[in-house]
Amino acid sequence: GVEAFAGWARDKVGAFGVRYTYTEAKFTEGAYAHRDLPLVPRHRVRVTGAWYLTETLRVQGGWRLAGSQRYDFDFANAGGAIPRYHLFDAGVQWKPEAWLKGFTFGLTVDNLLDARYTDYAGYYGYRYVYPAAGRCYLFSVQYEF
Repeated sequence: GVEAFAGWARDKVGAFGVRYTYTEAKFTEGAYAHRDLPLVPRHRVRVTGAWYLTETLRVQGGWRLAGSQRYDFDFANAGGAIPRYHLFDAGVQWKPEAWLKGFTFGLTVDNLLDARYTDYAGYYGYRYVYPAAGRCYLFSVQYEF
């Protein structure tokens, strides 16, 4: 496989990054030689960015792509593939000064568009699918001393 990353960052201004992973995972010998390994997407892409609106307030977001992948237990590659999916994330982070110095408050929304997808499914003569989480909210508090 191959993995590449390019990014830019400047303190208290912003950051941007792009990561690409190509993986060709195949059985090398035995009854399933030259077949794809289950649950390994060939392509993965992640684009992230952050921008400081003020010195203490940052907005951030990203896009993730996972390419199609073979179903778990489908060593013969007979059951097709789990479809690729795209996800968008967004968030905000606030590092107050003065009396709350040292704290960081954050709110992140994963799967912002509430996409319906699965990152795990299996095939054992029939397909079974475990749906992934829909839109998720995370509120965080961090303290550094």
